[in-house]
Amino acid sequence: MPPKEIITQNNIKNYFDYRAVGPGQLKPGMLISFRYQSPDRHIHDINPLVYIVERKADRVFGLNLHYHFGLMGGLILLKRKELEAKTGLNNTTNDPIKPNKPNQPNVPEKNTNPIHNKSTLPNPKLITAKPSVQQQQQDIAAAKAQERLGKQKPGVIQAPVQKQIIRIPPQLLETYELQIEPIQILRNYLFPRMSAMQKLIFKP
Repeated sequence: MPPKEIITQNNIKNYFDYRAVGPGQLKPGMLISFRYQSPDRHIHDINPLVYIVERKADRVFGLNLHYHFGLMGGLILLKRKELEAKTGLNNTTNDPIKPNKPNQPNVPEKNTNPIHNKSTLPNPKLITAKPSVQQQQQDIAAAKAQERLGKQKPGVIQAPVQKQIIRIPPQLLETYELQIEPIQILRNYLFPRMSAMQKLIFKP
C-alpha cells in the first residue's frame, strides 16, 4: 500500500477551491485566506490562513493555521466523515491522515475444485467424448443469443441506466470543525486591513 499523503502548503489546493468572499459573508467555521497589512508593518504572516472562531462588526477572530498546519489533516478527515454521514459520499482518495491497514498474512485460499479432491473424482465411465470445434462454436453462439434475449425482451426498449448524482448543499462544503482549538494561535484581524479575501471550499 502506498504511503499516506501529508497535506502541506504546496498541495493544499488539491483539497480546496478558493472563491472570493466579503466581510459580510464570513461566519464561524469558515477557512479564509487573505492579504493583511498593518501601518507599523510588524506582521509575521502577510497571507494568513485563518479558521474563523468569531466575527465582529469590524474584525474577525480566528486561528492562523500556518502556525499549526498539522491541524489541517484532522479538519479534512472530520469533513469527510460529516459528508459520508449526511450524504453517503465515501471518498478516501488522497486521505492525508487515513491510517494504513495492517499487512494481512498471506493465507492460501482453500481449493474447492472437485478435481483435486480424491473423494469426488469423476467416474471414468461417465466421461463423454470431447465435442468437435464446430459444436463448440455453435454452443457459444447459442449462449450469446440466449444472453441477448435475457437482457432485452422482444419489442421492449430498455431505458438507459441513469447514474445517481449526489447533490451536496454548498454551505456544507464551506464550514469546518477542528479537533482542537489552540488558543496560542488565536489572532484578530481588522477588516480595513484585509484584502484579496477568499474562502476555502472543500473538494468532495
